[in-house]
Amino acid sequence: MRFPDIQKLDHLLEKSYPVHSRCIAQLLLQEDEDTIKPVKSKEPEKLNQINDIIGETKSKYNDSLIYIMRLKIHKISESIVKDTTSTEKKNRLRIGEKLNQLMISPITGVPILMAVLYFVLYKFVGVFGAGTIVDFVEGELFGEHINPAIESGVESIVGSEVIRQLIIGLGNGHSS
Repeated sequence: MRFPDIQKLDHLLEKSYPVHSRCIAQLLLQEDEDTIKPVKSKEPEKLNQINDIIGETKSKYNDSLIYIMRLKIHKISESIVKDTTSTEKKNRLRIGEKLNQLMISPITGVPILMAVLYFVLYKFVGVFGAGTIVDFVEGELFGEHINPAIESGVESIVGSEVIRQLIIGLGNGHSS
């Protein structure tokens, strides 16, 4: 589905426009008002010829030219997508789409949600994060290394027992 009339209009236009004259010709065939106005003002002597070409083109088709041109653009776009999309990408999308379908279906989505909640929230955050990591940070890191170093530093600098207890805590100066 070619529009030789676009070429006729393109060759007919002689003045300078903000876009290529072929684009102006396509917009004229679609009877775009924002395009017709500048053409009327820049090339009024060509207006009858332009209208004749538009009328001839319209008489060749049962549907509007806008609709026909958009169908043509759509077919070209589909062809470009088909030619540039590989099957590997399509397969990856299919796996994602299948996983999406599994997760939005209540029959399979609820068990998947429960498994994610169990392993992510309970096992990882609860057991590993709140258990293992907190025990390591409180017990080994602070209890065996950081707190004793701070306590011995404060004891060597501060002479008063009352002030030492305010800084490092109550008791004998060592936390247990």
